[in-house]
Amino acid sequence: MAFIRALAAFEQMSDQVKTSEEYLLNVGFGDRPRFYCFLAYSGSAPAGFALLHAAFSTWRGEYLFLEDLYVHEEHRKSGIGKMLLRAAIELSARLRCARLDWQALDWNQPALTFYQHKIGAEQMREWIYHRLSAESMAAFLEAEQIRDSSDR
Repeated sequence: MAFIRALAAFEQMSDQVKTSEEYLLNVGFGDRPRFYCFLAYSGSAPAGFALLHAAFSTWRGEYLFLEDLYVHEEHRKSGIGKMLLRAAIELSARLRCARLDWQALDWNQPALTFYQHKIGAEQMREWIYHRLSAESMAAFLEAEQIRDSSDR
């Protein structure tokens, strides 16, 4: 959880973390693990992590989505980020995935530069990412239920 909280703070979204260690243990290590996670150390000190999960494309088939890649500030530019990304790429290849996708915040120029120039990743500028929060989904479904009941 320390890495997750550190990443959220870096991304200026600390208030968005709602998961718990217990939840992550249940969904990550239960009967049907929902994610893959790599931890990186510098000596015995935790230095970074990468978390991926399975996704599917109707055009290409199975792929992995790199949900989080984070390296503690004092360990950046030491090769740890590249090592974590390499582990993600190797896992994707081993699982015969069609691709590996991820996002970066538009203001995180060091990450954007790293992905393009050190890794060779392609920015998908023509795609706009959308999201519905749990609250937005509930509001939509409630409005649809009201609309459906008034149509009868």
